[in-house]
Amino acid sequence: MNLIKASSFPTIGVSSFSSMIDELFNRSLSDFGATGNLFSHPSVNIKETDNSFELELAAPGLDKEDFKINLEQDVLNISVEKQQLKEEEDKNYRTKEFSYAAFKRSFQLPQNVNVEGINANYDKGILTLTLPKKEQVVKAVRQIEIN
Repeated sequence: MNLIKASSFPTIGVSSFSSMIDELFNRSLSDFGATGNLFSHPSVNIKETDNSFELELAAPGLDKEDFKINLEQDVLNISVEKQQLKEEEDKNYRTKEFSYAAFKRSFQLPQNVNVEGINANYDKGILTLTLPKKEQVVKAVRQIEIN
Protein backbone atom coordinates (compact mmCIF):
# COMPACT_ATOMS: atom_id res chain seq x y z
CA MET A 1 0.00 0.00 0.00
CA ASN A 2 1.26 3.45 -0.91
CA LEU A 3 0.55 6.53 1.17
CA ILE A 4 -0.08 9.72 -0.77
CA LYS A 5 -0.02 13.19 0.74
CA ALA A 6 -3.18 15.26 0.31
CA SER A 7 -1.09 18.09 -1.15
CA SER A 8 -0.24 15.87 -4.12
CA PHE A 9 -3.83 16.38 -5.40
CA PRO A 10 -3.69 19.89 -6.86
CA THR A 11 -7.32 19.90 -8.07
CA ILE A 12 -8.87 19.14 -4.68
CA GLY A 13 -7.96 21.50 -1.88
CA VAL A 14 -8.70 20.78 1.76
CA SER A 15 -11.51 23.33 1.87
CA SER A 16 -13.22 22.00 -1.28
CA PHE A 17 -12.89 18.41 -0.06
CA SER A 18 -14.34 19.43 3.29
CA SER A 19 -17.29 21.18 1.63
CA MET A 20 -17.84 18.15 -0.60
CA ILE A 21 -18.08 15.90 2.48
CA ASP A 22 -20.42 18.39 4.19
CA GLU A 23 -22.65 18.46 1.11
CA LEU A 24 -22.73 14.66 0.94
CA PHE A 25 -23.88 14.26 4.54
CA ASN A 26 -26.32 17.14 4.49
CA ARG A 27 -28.34 15.77 1.57
CA SER A 28 -31.56 13.84 2.08
CA LEU A 29 -32.14 10.35 0.70
CA SER A 30 -34.48 11.73 -1.95
CA ASP A 31 -31.53 13.65 -3.43
CA PHE A 32 -29.94 10.30 -4.24
CA GLY A 33 -33.06 8.96 -5.93
CA ALA A 34 -33.95 6.62 -3.07
CA THR A 35 -37.40 7.99 -2.43
CA GLY A 36 -39.35 4.70 -2.36
CA ASN A 37 -41.72 4.92 0.59
CA LEU A 38 -39.59 7.36 2.54
CA PHE A 39 -40.72 10.87 3.35
CA SER A 40 -37.94 13.26 4.13
CA HIS A 41 -39.92 16.47 4.02
CA PRO A 42 -43.23 16.56 2.13
CA SER A 43 -43.98 19.61 0.01
CA VAL A 44 -46.40 22.17 1.44
CA ASN A 45 -48.40 24.94 -0.19
CA ILE A 46 -49.86 27.70 1.97
CA LYS A 47 -52.55 29.99 0.59
CA GLU A 48 -54.16 32.97 2.27
CA THR A 49 -57.65 34.17 1.46
CA ASP A 50 -59.71 36.91 3.05
CA ASN A 51 -61.29 34.43 5.48
CA SER A 52 -58.71 31.70 6.03
CA PHE A 53 -55.33 30.14 5.46
CA GLU A 54 -55.20 26.88 3.53
CA LEU A 55 -52.34 24.46 3.99
CA GLU A 56 -51.86 21.64 1.44
CA LEU A 57 -49.36 18.89 2.26
CA ALA A 58 -48.41 16.33 -0.42
CA ALA A 59 -48.26 12.85 1.16
CA PRO A 60 -49.41 10.18 -1.31
CA GLY A 61 -49.80 6.54 -0.38
CA LEU A 62 -51.08 7.14 3.14
CA ASP A 63 -54.42 6.75 4.87
CA LYS A 64 -56.05 9.49 6.90
CA GLU A 65 -55.49 7.36 10.02
CA ASP A 66 -51.71 7.61 9.47
CA PHE A 67 -51.67 11.35 10.26
CA LYS A 68 -51.31 12.81 13.72
CA ILE A 69 -52.22 16.50 13.88
CA ASN A 70 -52.01 18.45 17.11
CA LEU A 71 -51.80 22.02 18.29
CA GLU A 72 -49.44 23.03 21.09
CA GLN A 73 -49.89 26.67 22.04
CA ASP A 74 -49.55 28.40 18.63
CA VAL A 75 -47.64 25.60 16.85
CA LEU A 76 -49.44 23.21 14.51
CA ASN A 77 -47.67 19.83 14.28
CA ILE A 78 -48.35 17.31 11.51
CA SER A 79 -46.63 13.94 11.72
CA VAL A 80 -46.76 10.48 10.19
CA GLU A 81 -45.16 7.28 11.31
CA LYS A 82 -46.07 4.22 9.26
CA GLN A 83 -44.66 0.72 9.07
CA GLN A 84 -45.63 -1.93 6.56
CA LEU A 85 -44.71 -5.59 6.62
CA LYS A 86 -45.30 -7.85 3.63
CA GLU A 87 -44.63 -11.57 3.87
CA GLU A 88 -45.06 -14.10 1.09
CA GLU A 89 -44.42 -17.79 1.35
CA ASP A 90 -44.46 -20.37 -1.40
CA LYS A 91 -43.00 -23.86 -1.48
CA ASN A 92 -39.91 -22.61 -3.36
CA TYR A 93 -39.30 -19.22 -1.77
CA ARG A 94 -40.07 -16.97 1.13
CA THR A 95 -39.90 -13.17 1.12
CA LYS A 96 -40.28 -10.71 3.89
CA GLU A 97 -40.25 -7.00 3.06
CA PHE A 98 -40.86 -4.06 5.29
CA SER A 99 -40.91 -0.33 4.89
CA TYR A 100 -40.95 2.59 7.27
CA ALA A 101 -42.12 6.12 6.54
CA ALA A 102 -42.00 9.05 8.93
CA PHE A 103 -42.00 12.82 8.87
CA LYS A 104 -42.95 15.76 11.03
CA ARG A 105 -43.76 19.32 9.97
CA SER A 106 -44.44 22.19 12.37
CA PHE A 107 -45.99 25.57 11.61
CA GLN A 108 -46.13 28.66 13.82
CA LEU A 109 -49.67 29.98 13.51
CA PRO A 110 -50.38 33.70 13.28
CA GLN A 111 -52.43 35.23 16.07
CA ASN A 112 -55.42 35.85 13.81
CA VAL A 113 -56.17 32.10 13.33
CA ASN A 114 -59.33 30.75 14.96
CA VAL A 115 -57.83 27.53 16.38
CA GLU A 116 -61.27 26.15 17.33
CA GLY A 117 -62.33 26.14 13.67
CA ILE A 118 -59.34 24.29 12.13
CA ASN A 119 -60.46 21.43 9.92
CA ALA A 120 -58.53 18.74 7.99
CA ASN A 121 -59.30 16.63 4.92
CA TYR A 122 -57.21 13.97 3.15
CA ASP A 123 -58.02 13.20 -0.49
CA LYS A 124 -55.94 11.70 -3.33
CA GLY A 125 -52.62 12.08 -1.53
CA ILE A 126 -53.15 15.68 -0.41
CA LEU A 127 -53.77 16.62 3.23
CA THR A 128 -55.65 19.93 3.29
CA LEU A 129 -56.01 21.95 6.47
CA THR A 130 -58.28 24.97 6.57
CA LEU A 131 -57.34 27.51 9.22
CA PRO A 132 -60.11 30.11 9.51
CA LYS A 133 -59.21 33.62 10.52
CA LYS A 134 -60.73 35.25 13.58
CA GLU A 135 -63.32 37.86 12.83
CA GLN A 136 -61.74 41.20 13.39
CA VAL A 137 -63.73 43.59 15.44
CA VAL A 138 -63.94 46.95 13.77
CA LYS A 139 -63.79 49.56 16.47
CA ALA A 140 -65.82 52.65 15.86
CA VAL A 141 -63.85 55.86 15.75
CA ARG A 142 -65.08 58.33 18.28
CA GLN A 143 -64.25 61.97 18.07
CA ILE A 144 -63.44 63.59 21.43
CA GLU A 145 -63.98 67.28 21.70
CA ILE A 146 -61.77 69.49 23.81
CA ASN A 147 -63.63 71.73 26.30
